[in-house]
Amino acid sequence: MDNETSETHDRGVSELLGLVLLFGMVAVGIAAILLAGSVAVDSIQEEASVSSAQMGMHELDARVGDTASGPVGIDLGSRDGAYRVVRNGSVSFTVNEQANCSATTPLGSVQYHDRRGNRLAYEAGGIWRLDSDGGVSMVSPPEIEHRDGTLSMDLTNISGQFDGGQAVMRSAETDDEDIVEQLYRGGPGCFPPENITVTVESRFYEAWGRFFADRLNESTTVVDDSTGTASVRLPIDSAFAADASNDSVTSSTQFNATVELLGTELSGLDNSSEIAIYGLTTFRIVADGDEYTPWPDGDPDDGIAAEAAEDDVNDPTEGEHQSYQLTDREQGTAITVRATSWTCNDWEDSYQDITVDGTSYDQHRCEEANDKRISLNSSGESSNLVVLEDGEAVPNFGAAGAEQRGLDEILGSRIDGTGTLQLAPNEFVFLYELSEENADPANAGGSGDPDYNDAVVLVTIEQSWNNTGDLSIRIEKDQIIVEDDEEENSLAVP
Repeated sequence: MDNETSETHDRGVSELLGLVLLFGMVAVGIAAILLAGSVAVDSIQEEASVSSAQMGMHELDARVGDTASGPVGIDLGSRDGAYRVVRNGSVSFTVNEQANCSATTPLGSVQYHDRRGNRLAYEAGGIWRLDSDGGVSMVSPPEIEHRDGTLSMDLTNISGQFDGGQAVMRSAETDDEDIVEQLYRGGPGCFPPENITVTVESRFYEAWGRFFADRLNESTTVVDDSTGTASVRLPIDSAFAADASNDSVTSSTQFNATVELLGTELSGLDNSSEIAIYGLTTFRIVADGDEYTPWPDGDPDDGIAAEAAEDDVNDPTEGEHQSYQLTDREQGTAITVRATSWTCNDWEDSYQDITVDGTSYDQHRCEEANDKRISLNSSGESSNLVVLEDGEAVPNFGAAGAEQRGLDEILGSRIDGTGTLQLAPNEFVFLYELSEENADPANAGGSGDPDYNDAVVLVTIEQSWNNTGDLSIRIEKDQIIVEDDEEENSLAVP
């Protein structure tokens, strides 16, 4: 009997334990299901919240263009996150990989943050996403296109401050100089453009880098984690071209021309009287037959004075450097500079001295002109005028007298040690021989004439900013301010 009772008791305990374990397993299963369901629901809610925020960003993007007509209301409210303006980025541009040909503009954005660490941004016209796991991606691309050597970019910069929810966007004037003009006018070597590097500093730089690499053809992309930047270098095929022929310079597009007199060295020494005599020289700038005489009095329309000595640019009392600009000239307009040297009836002391080889000389200028000595009037027919461009060899460095500068000194860094010009593609040097008729540049060596330093003029051709024909680089910048709607959200979009 005792053995039967014991066995019955053991079976009862086993059944009870099995039942307990069964209920435990069911409870654990239910808990796991509830937990999984909770996680799934939370994940669905998270994605729904982010998706809603993305729709808000798309709405913002769609309405930016409407701000040109006045303030625009937007509704960026969210239960799970907050919107705010973030101003910690920038976009930099560099032409021809030269530091002096650069411009930088701030890059502000509207960003959405939720409690899980997700982040969205409307930045530079694109929409970008940073997930809670750290992944960065592009939701919608910015307005950047590079095709056939042409770059087009619409850059939207956001500023302002608001608490999220309903807000007002409006356009604002920007004081920034036109970006493209700023790039081109950075100095020699900036124009015409051969390439442009765009560098974006942003929290979403990794996605910017992928966009550059995937969407912009013929590009070189660099992503720098240490600086939080992505850069792309793009080849540019400018429609602008300047050419020299027949002693004139022309452009393929509407243009501006800057004409600079770098120096005049038409002089001689009278050692017996210790006098330095400066030969009378006058200039006319010619644009398709129209003549301008701005030097030295600054009036381009007064012609050469009846007494030519009044327009002498070789007067030692005048400033040696002269400049004049022609603006908005039509393509194909021929620009040249005509020089005339004169014989002189009378000289006068300028009361300025020059020291040559330890001897002081009184500088005498022409007081009364006589006849024209050498006048360069025809186009391309006189060897007394030589027009050179980048990479060409200049006549030898000899100067006719010890008091004069040679071409190497006048041109300075524009000429290298081998006598080769180092110019930008839109720069041209005019060299004049005004002492010896029918001069030959091949004979411009050593002392004496010809030396082609009697006058040196630099002509620079630049794109006219009233011209829209050359769109090889087009960067448009929109400044948008986002603020709280202070008029009880009357402009808000439902």
